[in-house]
Amino acid sequence: MLRINYTKVLSHHYRQFAGDADSDYLGTLDSTDWRSKLIGSLDWTRGDWNATVHATRYGSIPNGEQSGRLSPSTLTNVNIGYRIGKSANVALTVNNVADKVYQDKTGGWPFYPVGSYSPHGRRVWLEFGYRFGA
Repeated sequence: MLRINYTKVLSHHYRQFAGDADSDYLGTLDSTDWRSKLIGSLDWTRGDWNATVHATRYGSIPNGEQSGRLSPSTLTNVNIGYRIGKSANVALTVNNVADKVYQDKTGGWPFYPVGSYSPHGRRVWLEFGYRFGA
């Protein structure tokens, strides 16, 4: 099954108090929100095997100095699973397949924009599941 979701922020107005002026944060470097995000996943199953490829493309965000924008980035994750009988399954998951850690050295923090990107590179784990009474 293929799933695709796209979000694009068309306006971002803010007013803290009723008498305050309206501020449009969409085109400014003050807002650390992504203006666009594209999410896609592809799932398939064949017999006892299943797999998922999931990718998220994040739009640009302001750099740490708020002097420009960081280019869009993509994060890809993969999961492969196998069903063992009726009650058990095993799965291998790889997050951040490309092993990218996004850097922005403009704002004094050496590795990533805090709150926008994960500071972790590739992560891999093996999971075993068992359903009792199944």
